Amino acid sequence: MTTDGEIRNDKHDISQHDISQRDGLPAGRKVDGTDPIARQYLELASKYESEEILDSGLQDLEFANSLSKLVALLERQGKYDEAIPLCKRSLTIRTFALSDDNSEVAQNLYQLGGLLWKDQKYDEAVPFYERAFATRKLLPQGSEDPLEFAQSLSRLATMFERQGIYDDSITMRRRSLAICKLALGEDHPEVAGTLNDLAELLQRKFDQVDKVRQKASLITWRMSPLYTGPRILTGQTYLNEACLLHQQALDIRERVLAEDHPDLAQSLNNLAGLLARQGDTDDAVLLYQRAVAILGRVHGEEHPDTHTSSRNLKPLRTSRTSSPNSSKNLFKIG
Repeated sequence: MTTDGEIRNDKHDISQHDISQRDGLPAGRKVDGTDPIARQYLELASKYESEEILDSGLQDLEFANSLSKLVALLERQGKYDEAIPLCKRSLTIRTFALSDDNSEVAQNLYQLGGLLWKDQKYDEAVPFYERAFATRKLLPQGSEDPLEFAQSLSRLATMFERQGIYDDSITMRRRSLAICKLALGEDHPEVAGTLNDLAELLQRKFDQVDKVRQKASLITWRMSPLYTGPRILTGQTYLNEACLLHQQALDIRERVLAEDHPDLAQSLNNLAGLLARQGDTDDAVLLYQRAVAILGRVHGEEHPDTHTSSRNLKPLRTSRTSSPNSSKNLFKIG
């Protein structure tokens, strides 16, 4: 979980490389006049602005397909303000010309939701993702890219998480994780990243539940011994599951990544922080030591991430010296 004393864990976007390959355009292609294909789509964009296209192109699906490819080019250049209106135009054409159960409509909705998401227009992105999910239910099985759906679920989960709607966010991340496992396999690095995101979310849910518990405990203490209501839940199950998920992510990264990969250090740091939070000092120290060693080799001793892990490790060493029986040894340390 990200605090001032931890390495930052940015939410990763599921399978960006895998999804981008569907466009049939190289990821490094620039939207300028030096590239023949890019120039072709720039010419298309100028035609798009003409009255001839606006009047006669409403049902032109070939035009909509070309617009979508131009949108993909602009998206890769980070030109979201230019891409969004073109994407809306292609969606208008497809919505008018095709049925609601068409995969092209669903794909266009996902594309537009993703653009709005990247442009940080989160509230605007939600209805397009919701329409995409509704369209998806009407599609024949196997006609949709599962990773596109998983990515959309992950983004919506982040939106709900930012609003403190953790239960819905947890549900979406669980679905996203299940899809990634089926589509990519249990040992894929993307699965490890999704496990990490769910674990971080479960920790935030625990914090939310714990605040409620603390308030309720104060009330019941003031009412004691008159209070005879239900037992106050602590939410410990959220932390327990988060530990298991972080361990699973670490196991995957240890199997598929190089020994000095920064993502491996991130998993070590994540699990160490959570174990330390639960009082498992010995195991946390071992994990932090491995993370510090990796980060030192990869980034150098003066890098901020190396300093952060070292700073997290120092008080745990002191605590372990003063309390030699602090370890619970609940989790496997590789």
